[in-house]
Amino acid sequence: MLARVAGRRRSVRLWAGGFAAIGAAAILGGSWHAFSPGLAAPSADLLWKATLAAAGLAGCLLIAGAAFASVSRRGATWAAGAAVIKLAVFLVRALPGDAFDPVVFDSAATLAAILALQIFSLATRRAPSAPWVIAGVVVSAAAAAVEAFRPKLLPDPLGPDAVYHLAEIAGLFLFYRGGRLFDDVDVAAQPNTSG
Repeated sequence: MLARVAGRRRSVRLWAGGFAAIGAAAILGGSWHAFSPGLAAPSADLLWKATLAAAGLAGCLLIAGAAFASVSRRGATWAAGAAVIKLAVFLVRALPGDAFDPVVFDSAATLAAILALQIFSLATRRAPSAPWVIAGVVVSAAAAAVEAFRPKLLPDPLGPDAVYHLAEIAGLFLFYRGGRLFDDVDVAAQPNTSG
């Protein structure tokens, strides 16, 4: 859906790519949880590594999308380059093992970068995307806190894992709404010469 409304907006195309990578990570991770006991070890390992790579790619694309919607093209290019370096470091750290911890740290860094970019965008240009994206970061951080601290919220099956996933759905909806409102800074700053 985001890709359909992107048009020439690089920020929205990158944000849509981030959503596609999140979807891929969810499908791959869910498949790993469901089928890995019945798979040969190399196949299960490959499925898990693909899950990790998709999660890392999602963070890279989301930062790049937020950058093009928040700062000048030059600044966004630098931020996107930093996101690619972050992805490379993540892959070097995550792929040799099988732990989920690198995803947690990478996700925290991604949320922090997106938050900083959109706060800047809100402060400098009152970007209409910023309240939605900032709210998405807050909801996603709250979801992560539930997963990390695992409070006894509700009896099973609505324990911390279910609450985390439900809150993440809300966070992704807020990100989606904000991403639809992204405008590339350099395009938005150009005067309208038509008419």
